[in-house]
Amino acid sequence: MNREDDELDEDDRLIEEALAEVEARMEEAPGPAAPVRMAKQVRHVFSLKIGADELDDIVTAAEAEGVSVGAYIREAALARARSGGSRDETVKEVRSKVKDLEKAVRRL
Repeated sequence: MNREDDELDEDDRLIEEALAEVEARMEEAPGPAAPVRMAKQVRHVFSLKIGADELDDIVTAAEAEGVSVGAYIREAALARARSGGSRDETVKEVRSKVKDLEKAVRRL
């Protein structure tokens, strides 16, 4: 065995000892020290590569709406995913509605 293998064996031994200690404590524990809240829906965690400037914009918008950054991103992504149309279709629809509103304002 070389030195790297010895270090790995020592790491494995330490991990096994720590795991055994945690398992022993779990067996001894009577249960949770406090009531545990369970999520109604299972959530998944993922990472997102994003630039600092982009993140600053998102943080500012989330704070303005009084929600967390995670909630803001989730809501925006779901709104886009559930819109049923492509971005181009959405832009055309918005432009059409703006024109309709402009006509209505002119009639006032």
